[in-house]
Amino acid sequence: MVGIKKTSGFTLIELLVVIAIIAILIGLLLPAVQKVREAANRTSSQNNLKQLALANHNFQSNFNRLPNMGRFDPNPSAPMRGESWHFILLPYIEAENEAAEAARRGASWLISEMRIKTFVSPMDVTLRDGRITDGNFASANGGAGSAGTSYGPNFQVFGNKMYAYPDPSVPSRFYGSPAVAPVTREMVAEGNASLDSTFTDGTSNTIIIAEHYGWCPGPDTIVFNGTPQWRRLGHGWTLPFPLHPPGTAHIGYGSALPPQLKPTAVQCDFFRPQAMSAGGCNVAMGDGSVRTVSPSINPTTWRLLLDPSDGMPIPSNW
Repeated sequence: MVGIKKTSGFTLIELLVVIAIIAILIGLLLPAVQKVREAANRTSSQNNLKQLALANHNFQSNFNRLPNMGRFDPNPSAPMRGESWHFILLPYIEAENEAAEAARRGASWLISEMRIKTFVSPMDVTLRDGRITDGNFASANGGAGSAGTSYGPNFQVFGNKMYAYPDPSVPSRFYGSPAVAPVTREMVAEGNASLDSTFTDGTSNTIIIAEHYGWCPGPDTIVFNGTPQWRRLGHGWTLPFPLHPPGTAHIGYGSALPPQLKPTAVQCDFFRPQAMSAGGCNVAMGDGSVRTVSPSINPTTWRLLLDPSDGMPIPSNW
């Protein structure tokens, strides 16, 4: 009689045990993968900040001053009527073609659909492919979404810091939308800062750029100078600061509060930077270095770090 050879195989219980072990291994591995990815994104964002800081230094080398929050020409026939801080830096981050296209069209915001990789943090969850796509912030050319930025320049460096904390009860110090006479765009946006003379507190003690969300609507009831702002609070990199304050990309204007820690869209405060990871908010200093600021930083210390010339010592433990 011929014997029947038994074939080996997994029983149902053995198969379930293997599946459970694999699930446990994946559960243990996933947090490690997420941490590695977050660390890589944080490093990428820090590299962007470094490039932007060095771009400002190169601009200083060419013009003996830093760029302003925006440049404007009141002449309607001027070939280039409006330029944002980000746009001014394009030639210094190897984006000459975009700069030339904007100049051809006549204003930086007319290329609002153009995504610039250096202006976008990979940690910014509010932007999709570098664009603001909530549906209420179309590009100037009617595109699906305006190109956003995750980095705000410090108004107290690149703008006129006399207007940093506007008080509606003092019209001579207040700029809204539209401007309140006699304050003009140029008076607010043109800081005319210089690395040689403006940073009396030291370039290593002054923040010049910080991360913030590209889309920061906050509650829908926000009103600034009598104008509802919720449709404007996308930080498009092409908009010069005084066109749509306070929605245009910035820090150091309107609030001295430190970064928020990963707020929701409703919690987001457009006057403040946002820490996009639990590790803190990445910032570029005037000397070109990049640091990480904890959201728990003392508000007084944060305010001192924004002002390049207050004459006050910075605590050593920030």
